Amino acid sequence: MSEESRADTMFDQIIGQRRAVSICRRLSRRGGDETMPHVLFSGGAGTGKTMLARMLGESRKGVGWHYFEIHGSEIRSVKDLWDSIQEGSGGVGLTNLRGESRKPDLNLYWELLEELEEQEKASAADKGGSVPQVLFIDEIHRLPKQAQEHLYKVMDDGAIGATLVTGSPKSIEIPPTAVLAATTDAGLLTQSLRDRFHRVVRMDAYKPRDIVEIGRRIFESMGASVDNKGLAMLVLPSRLNPRLLKNLATIIVGETFKWADDAGDGKKIGWLAGKIHPTEIQEILEGEGYDPSGLHEQDRRYLECLLEGGVSLEVLSMNLETDKVYIREVIEPFLSRMGLITRSSRGRELTSEGVEFLDREYGIKIG
Repeated sequence: MSEESRADTMFDQIIGQRRAVSICRRLSRRGGDETMPHVLFSGGAGTGKTMLARMLGESRKGVGWHYFEIHGSEIRSVKDLWDSIQEGSGGVGLTNLRGESRKPDLNLYWELLEELEEQEKASAADKGGSVPQVLFIDEIHRLPKQAQEHLYKVMDDGAIGATLVTGSPKSIEIPPTAVLAATTDAGLLTQSLRDRFHRVVRMDAYKPRDIVEIGRRIFESMGASVDNKGLAMLVLPSRLNPRLLKNLATIIVGETFKWADDAGDGKKIGWLAGKIHPTEIQEILEGEGYDPSGLHEQDRRYLECLLEGGVSLEVLSMNLETDKVYIREVIEPFLSRMGLITRSSRGRELTSEGVEFLDREYGIKIG
């Protein structure tokens, strides 16, 4: 099977995200001597950003490119970024300068920079040029601002600015690098960094029919079967999020599967697979705090917090005893997609649909 066919087969397995998949499929078909754009994948948690970026990056290995990745949460300084890129590129990081408790030896620092330059020249001479590479940065919005700024040179010139200690413009060349990145909040990137991405792939929210089909695959992979009615019951509790859907499926399978015992001595030999009935799913969902409307008790408490008018994220976090990031990235996107909440200058508020929903589902009225 050709590399192009192999990549196409991978992308064919993805459910939903047609626009994003189409873009990645076209990019994966580029030859090894063709350039790759810098691509930013932007969208809500669980929408497949990391999966698609990795698939695209891995596809380049088939045409001779090098691929490596780093996570934004692991980069706490410019030096962390510098070391991660050098190590991922096959170079030598400044590992003996690690540690925040002592000041680096500047003479040793510059000696290492010169050594790296010599290594790069030798590598280019041996190979007739540097092997191009793809760097994937997951959760790029978690990079410190100064680290974001040091990516400019990587993206523009294929070099790492070494202004870590003295502010000198000295830099080290690295192989031609295409940067792929994923973020749930592109607004946390500097404007200059956003502008350097040639393509911004915005992930769509999954449709209910996508969630049903994804759920079917998840249960089948666990050796279980669920009919359409049972799968439909999971659409709202999953928040149309495949990652949360898989978590729910894991709970349901764990609650409904039984140990298969050997007929002779009763020795446990494994899970007994089978069909999971919708009534079993309903009982488990209720036990996990989901009501017939598909909302979790935490969603209901969130909505009740808005009964008195606009409420800030800080107050919601305090009242719900929940992290602000979880509220912003998990609870609110789902309730907003349902049309129950909105944001204004006064804070988070119920929409007219939200007011009607509380009255219809829970008998809760305003005023």
